[in-house]
Amino acid sequence: VRYLVECFRDWSAARGVTVLLATHSPALLDCFNDAPDQVYVMESGHGGLPVRLDQLRDRRWLANFALGALYMDLRFGGHRLGS
Repeated sequence: VRYLVECFRDWSAARGVTVLLATHSPALLDCFNDAPDQVYVMESGHGGLPVRLDQLRDRRWLANFALGALYMDLRFGGHRLGS
């Protein structure tokens, strides 16, 4: 997965285009631990969707965790119990 993301990054940088990946994969999200500004999530309760992750959660707080683990723990994105 990491190699695939590296290839996408290199390819998109060389061509000046954006690559959009839609996922529920914690492993893929972990590839963006150092770039939460490149992760957009569908988060209920926010008028404008999708929401950039570093605007949804404090970047300093995010730096303490793997994004995939936060997603699996329902700390962002997806359906929350009781909502």
